[in-house]
Amino acid sequence: MVLQLRHWDARDHPHMGDPALKHCGNGVVLWFSSTDVEAAFNRAKAASADILEPIKINPNANCLEFRPCDLDSYSCCVKK
Repeated sequence: MVLQLRHWDARDHPHMGDPALKHCGNGVVLWFSSTDVEAAFNRAKAASADILEPIKINPNANCLEFRPCDLDSYSCCVKK
């Protein structure tokens, strides 16, 4: 488990939420590690998941990732 603390206005983190809102999941990003990010992305698309950011290489972390939103409005990151 990893805990990363960020300021609301942190650059490169547009899906953290809105500090004016007080609802479940606001300000939380769930991180998941996968050995096959491409397959996870294809499964998410096939399930009509809300994709916040498509699959890409994150230049800051130097890893392959995509960002779906779960059914409870939590922002997620699936990365290799």
